[in-house]
This record gives sequence, structure tokens and C-alpha cells, in this order.
Amino acid sequence: MLNREPPAPSPQPSSRTHPTLRARLTTLARTSLWACWLASLAAYVFAYAMPTDLLASGSTHLTFAFVAFMLRTFILHAGIAMTVLAVLALIFRARRLFVLSCIFALALCWPTLRAITRPASPAPNPQQPTLTLVVANVNLGNPDLSKLISLINAENADVVILQEITPAHIASLRSALSVTHPHRSEALRSDAFGQAIYSRIPFQSEPQLFPQGTLLRDSRLGGVVGLHDPQIRTTISFDGLPVVIQNLHLVPPGDPSMLREQRVQFAWLRDWLRSMATSPNPSAVILAGDFNSTPSSPQHAVLRAAGLIESHAQAGQGTGHTWPDIAPLSNLPGIRIDHVYSTSELRAVEARVGPSIGSDHRPQVVRLVKAK
Repeated sequence: MLNREPPAPSPQPSSRTHPTLRARLTTLARTSLWACWLASLAAYVFAYAMPTDLLASGSTHLTFAFVAFMLRTFILHAGIAMTVLAVLALIFRARRLFVLSCIFALALCWPTLRAITRPASPAPNPQQPTLTLVVANVNLGNPDLSKLISLINAENADVVILQEITPAHIASLRSALSVTHPHRSEALRSDAFGQAIYSRIPFQSEPQLFPQGTLLRDSRLGGVVGLHDPQIRTTISFDGLPVVIQNLHLVPPGDPSMLREQRVQFAWLRDWLRSMATSPNPSAVILAGDFNSTPSSPQHAVLRAAGLIESHAQAGQGTGHTWPDIAPLSNLPGIRIDHVYSTSELRAVEARVGPSIGSDHRPQVVRLVKAK
């Protein structure tokens, strides 16, 4: 009988020419991560490169402006997402992508990291007069203002600047503050755009309830939400210095048309600040309230260009997030949309976020002194 040779083993497929399923999935994951990184980079280059035209009204421009605004508003959250991408790049051994993602995440989180590591402001001279502000969006549906009133009393506030005040809030506020803060201006509404200012310090002139009224005379700017709403302005004297206080509740940017209204309001503020700077009788200016925008938005660059300084940037520590203060969102990283800005005649020596008051916003406590 003939001895037959055993059949030769069939050649095994080369792992180089026929990748395994695991290798294919790894390649797909790396490609997807690179695509996410490149898309994120392109998005933020676009967000910061887009020019700021506060009065632009074209639908295409406003759509792009809305996207850029949202990207810049949630820059910390994008930084957190980029950190996750860096971890995934490390898991899939995409070393170059890991390094680039870490750098990008650091750049996105840098404003927050800088705020967290900012040293405490030096204590003010105890002999120097201090102007204490409590600023709060109370939430029109908040039935109990006792926590806010306790905060006002505990901080010994000189001026209380409130948004979303309704007729239902007035009885408790007047009862609690009529003796300590007898000077008041109230612009009441049943919706979210009522305002009030209560002060220990006398007003120097009759408060203006609708100073942005000139916006309504331009038919292009007929507002859906905010251009017809009160923005109380009043003047006090602090340490011999006239101080104009502008209460603000700007339009929430829920869509491009509402963002347009907010940008128009910032243009109004810009023009008014320019007129104040050239006035023969200049005054210090405080802008305080719910801006519905963060310092990273292009609108706030307009205020900084006008010489205003945000109190938290000058004297605050930590993130200073004021919204949202409502469960379960309060457990997530928030954003700072409530602000106090002032001109260079004043200097913030304390700026912090107060405790919960039953609103979706946290209040602010700011102490200012006269700059030397």
C-alpha cells in the first residue's frame, strides 16, 4: 500500500492583510475619536473667530451666531467632554490623539481652572465705606422669599436688586424691608420680567423703569420677549460718588430670534455706557442682574471693552456658577449668567454666590469700595 503524505496545512490568513474583528473595531474607534476631535476643534475655532455684530438681523448670520453663542456658553462642559475623549484615546492607544485632546481640554477648561485657583482678594480697609449688594433672580414661581430676606438681613445689604418680581412677592418684601430699605422702585409684572430695587441709601432722582424704550421706536427691533420690559435704573450717592445702578434681566437666548433681542440689548448698553463716559458729569455705573449669558459670550466682551469689570472676575473665587439651582440639574456643572459689573471708579472686594433661596438661580453678594 502506498504511503500518502498528509495534506499540507492550509495557509493562515495574514493578520496584516485580513485584520481581526478586534483590530477593525479599534481602527474604527480611533477614526471616530479623531473625527470628534477635529469637529470640536473646528467648532471652537468658528465660535471664537465669528465677528460680533450686535445689530445683525439676517437669519443665516443669527443662526451661526446662535451656534457660536451656545458653544462659548458651555465651554466648560465641552472641556469635560474633551477630557473623556482623551481617556478613550488612551484606552485605544491613540497616543498622539491623547496628547492633543489633553491640550484641547486644558484650553477649554482654563477659564474655570483659573477662577478656581485665583487667590483671595485682600481684605478691605475696615475704615473704608463699603457698598453691599444682594442681587437675585427670585423666580416668579417661588412662593416663599423668607430665605432671600434672611440673606439680605444677614449680609446687611445696602441695595437689593431683584428680578422676576411679581405682585405675589410684594407683600412679604415690603413687610420685611420697609424699615431697613425704605427707598424702593418696583416694576411689577405677572410674567418673568418684573423687577425691583430696595435701598437703604436714598435715590438721587426718580428711578427710570423703561430706559431701553428707544429700542421700540425702531420697527426692526420689535421684541418678542424683552425689548418692552422694564430695566430699572436709579442713582445713589456712595462715599461722595454718584453711582448709577442699572437692574438688568436680559432676554433668554432660547432661539436665534431671542438671541437677536439680547444682542440688541447689549448694543443699547454699549451705546449708553459710551454716552456716560463722555458725559460732562460722569458717574460710576453698576450693571447687576440676570444677563442670561456667560462672561465667555461675545456680548460680554462689549462690556469689558467699555471699561467695565465683572465683580467675580475681580474678587470672586471658584466657578461662581449661579444657574441652574434646581434638582437634579443642580448636581451638574452650572454656568454663571447672573453678574455684577462696575466701572473703574469702584472696586470689588468680595463677590460670592449666596445660598439657595428657592429659585432656579443662586443669589450674588457683592461688596464694592471706592477705587483710589
